[in-house]
This record gives sequence, C-alpha cells and structure tokens, in this order.
Amino acid sequence: MNVYDIDFTSRPRRGKPITCLACRQEGDRLCAVALSSWSGVEPFEAFLRHASPWIAGIDFPFGQSRTFVSNIGWPMTWSGSVRLDESFDRAGFRLALDAYRQQRPGRARTPINQ
Repeated sequence: MNVYDIDFTSRPRRGKPITCLACRQEGDRLCAVALSSWSGVEPFEAFLRHASPWIAGIDFPFGQSRTFVSNIGWPMTWSGSVRLDESFDRAGFRLALDAYRQQRPGRARTPINQ
C-alpha cells in the first residue's frame, strides 16, 4: 500500500508548493520513498487520479489560528466562523486582513500579495 503525507497550501506556487512525502507500507513499518512537490493545482489533481491503491493524510489550511481569530475579534465557534467566512468574497477577506494588519506593528503590517 502506498501512503502519502501531503502538505497542501491554498495558493501553490514555486516558493510555496504542495509537498508530498511518498511512503510504502512494509509489514508494520512505514518507509519513506520520495519527496515531491507541485507548484500548481493541476499536477496535484493528476497525482490524485493515479490508479494504484493508496491512502493519504492531507494537511489542508481549513482555518485560522486561535491566536489570530482572538486578536482580530472574529467568532471563536465553528458555526460563527462559517457564517463570517460565507460573508466574505476574496477581495473582502483581503480587505479585512489588511485592515487588521494596519493595527499591527512592524512587518505584520505588510499587505497580502495580490
């Protein structure tokens, strides 16, 4: 059985690709085989379609850190967070983050790259 450990980024690019550690199960051991990376979603999707039996553990960026959510004053509950997230389009989310950064000292004030 092939086993993959995948670190997914929401905006894959050369400087921050999706990375994947390919492993093979050998009895009761998991052995690392290869490290791959994809700078775009399309090659990752092609990887997901390959036919051999496999299982993956994927680290997706599903949310924000508790510290950030507390500092920005957003809801701390899952349902509150989902309601807030639904209210933003991409541009609105960036505006909210930029406004938050304007209140922060030093390098934390740098706007998000568009």
